[in-house]
Amino acid sequence: MLPLRLAGQYEVAAGQVSQPNYTHYLNELLFTHAGDSRGPASLQHDAARQNIRDTLASFGLQVTEETFYYQGGPGPYFDYPAGTYCNVTAVLPGKVRPGEYHVIGAHYDSVNNPGADDDGSGIAALLEAARVASLHDFEASLVFVAFDLEETGLIGSKAWVAAHSGDRIQSMLQLDMIAFNSPGRLYNQIALRPPDTSANPAFAAAWRAVAQYGTPLVPVTAGTSLLSDHASFAGVAPAVEMIEAFQAIYDMNPYNHKLSDSVDTPGNIDYDFAAAATRAVVGYLAQQARMLPDDPAAARLSPGGVYNLASFIVGPVAPGELITLAGSGFGDQPSVLVRDSAGLDRPVAVSYASGTQINLVLPSDLPAGAQTLVVMRDDGTLLETGVTVETVAPGVFTAASSGLGAPAGYTDRISPDGAGTTQNLFVCAAPAAGCVPTPVDFGGAGDRVLVVLYGTGIRGRSDLAGVSLQVAGQNLPVQYAGAQPTYPGLDQVIVELPRTLHGAGPVSATLRVDGRAANPVVIDMGAP
Repeated sequence: MLPLRLAGQYEVAAGQVSQPNYTHYLNELLFTHAGDSRGPASLQHDAARQNIRDTLASFGLQVTEETFYYQGGPGPYFDYPAGTYCNVTAVLPGKVRPGEYHVIGAHYDSVNNPGADDDGSGIAALLEAARVASLHDFEASLVFVAFDLEETGLIGSKAWVAAHSGDRIQSMLQLDMIAFNSPGRLYNQIALRPPDTSANPAFAAAWRAVAQYGTPLVPVTAGTSLLSDHASFAGVAPAVEMIEAFQAIYDMNPYNHKLSDSVDTPGNIDYDFAAAATRAVVGYLAQQARMLPDDPAAARLSPGGVYNLASFIVGPVAPGELITLAGSGFGDQPSVLVRDSAGLDRPVAVSYASGTQINLVLPSDLPAGAQTLVVMRDDGTLLETGVTVETVAPGVFTAASSGLGAPAGYTDRISPDGAGTTQNLFVCAAPAAGCVPTPVDFGGAGDRVLVVLYGTGIRGRSDLAGVSLQVAGQNLPVQYAGAQPTYPGLDQVIVELPRTLHGAGPVSATLRVDGRAANPVVIDMGAP
């Protein structure tokens, strides 16, 4: 049994999984929308690989692209072209036993479809687990591998195992289809499948991790399987596949290997389910590679701990944006500056500071490109981390301050005589109930309804035509998107709701600014 201190820290690490991050990776980086394809011959296949590589590198991991040649030929679903393909490998070196490796895998190719669940869901979990792991130290090394050509017959993972035959691989966990949550008796169940019936400590560790860190998921057995990349590790290291129970037990995911396997298909992706599975992955890594105790007094600032204050998404930042730095050992009264590539320092306005968190407003004149955030502690110690500055990095504040659920905004209903009535888009009940969307009152036939949202990272937009709110398949133009005049860093968006949305019930709404998406929020359009 683990010491209580370590078990508690593993729980903390699992709790650092950000569902908004997971959603962002799956929806915006992996080409998982209707009409997309990550098939081997598609341009989006290679673009997804580049996004995976860049995202892993942004966490400070050691990233390599490992190429292999495939001679081509008929595959299970279509003919695969001959050519050079690529696995993406990212390593977080261990601090005590760096020559021992625990591998997390997922595959980024698809069967010429969006592949949102198969296996965009696994890749998104791999990325978020890598981000959380980058915030900590481990005894052994962690290896995150995005495999290519899984659908061809595990070609990419076979090539990877052959190339790493001399490595001391201790365990392998494959994430393949972890976002479809079937209704009925298999609801919230996640299956674990080894490649054979031999003794398998990785299977046992994954089972414990799901039970301990993946609440409310329930681990179940589903026999053995040779259908995913964990099978390539049979005889090399203990390996296990994590997969949604409905597919593992019945092979009946209704969207699998179809064009409908997209994030736009209702009922296909359960983000709560996938985030819980990702928490289990982090807990598994903490146990297997032995996460070292965090020292709250030790100075630490990682690129994976720089969040948009509204969305809680880690990624590029924008001038004038509100952001949060999460780390440790910041001291009581730290100061912050941004240093550009020319060595010019710009002071940053700090709105809140503690030993583990700093909230700040980035300067409005930051140039685009690579910058360095510098935190100076009271004793003069400097902590630095790199960030990428872009013109916009939109995030929308939510009522629960989580980046999820109902937005922290309101409606302004204007009657034909000009009278206005405001209504919050949310209601927050007892702490256990949280905050939920309030049905929008559309009023009479002649009334207009304006939605007012608050966010950050929006004001640097180009033309107003480049800003829209995607709601129920419609791109709604906005009337205003820019700075809110009262609070530094706070932005405001105003959009009119068409009456055709009346009665649509709770719907997902995504703000897009110059091609960049904010965190999706939920607006309740009322009952039919």
